[in-house]
Amino acid sequence: MLYPPQINYERPESISEALSLLNEHSRPFLIAGGTIGVLNLKRRALSPDLVIDIGRLKELKGIDFRDEKYRIGSAVKIYEIIDSEFNGPGFSLLKKAASSVGDPLLRNMGTVGGNVCIGDPSNDLPPALLALGAELNIVGKAGSRNLNISSFYIGPYRNLLAKNEILGSINFAEPGKGYRWFYYKHYIRHLDHSVVNVAALAKVEGKKIDDLRIAIGGMSVRVPTLIETSWIKGITAGQEELQRVVKLASEKCLCLDDRHGSAEYKKNMIEKVTQMAFLSVVGGVL
Repeated sequence: MLYPPQINYERPESISEALSLLNEHSRPFLIAGGTIGVLNLKRRALSPDLVIDIGRLKELKGIDFRDEKYRIGSAVKIYEIIDSEFNGPGFSLLKKAASSVGDPLLRNMGTVGGNVCIGDPSNDLPPALLALGAELNIVGKAGSRNLNISSFYIGPYRNLLAKNEILGSINFAEPGKGYRWFYYKHYIRHLDHSVVNVAALAKVEGKKIDDLRIAIGGMSVRVPTLIETSWIKGITAGQEELQRVVKLASEKCLCLDDRHGSAEYKKNMIEKVTQMAFLSVVGGVL
């Protein structure tokens, strides 16, 4: 049995109070659901001078839909995404990604903000949010700033959130009618890190692709990545376009031989899953 060290713990009642605590300590550590944070404390991988629990802050709660845009508070539990009444193509993609997170216990405890911020390459929500063009509202003592999630990750378990900042909400527009969506996660063992997970959205007008978005995550890429597909707009897709998209995805592979498989295996899986995504959202064009 692992036990965390003796810690100083605070549960602020507002974002303002939480930000003050962040700025007053040299090694603060935020938790909301605590599924990974508490585990790291037990492993003695962290030595914070204060643990700040923001999981109950009302300002970080709720899922709202106004003017065709969603706002999801960072402390929203993952199961709340799945249980939500929203069912547009964009939100349905996010629901599928959320339902792929761990097991029911993890989904009931874990938060959207934690899944996004921890930077685990195999987490489920980042690829879906990349495909949705999500914007992150980040709150600091001096005010708030917005950052597209495509610029958020700078390496495995590394992002642009400063020590004294809090992720307030995740925001994205509902793509709307006519969009098809796809999400798939490939892993060796259940609850293990994914080898590759892919999220995709597309809209086809007539036989031409009006919009195509594909994002990949997993241990094969190390950083959730959006594939460049703007070139395909207005094109009637065929095998040549399919192979080009697969090649672009394959080039993102930072594959190494490890317990998740050989480099060759990972690259092969990226190619196969990307092809699945393309064919699923493009549909009968090919």
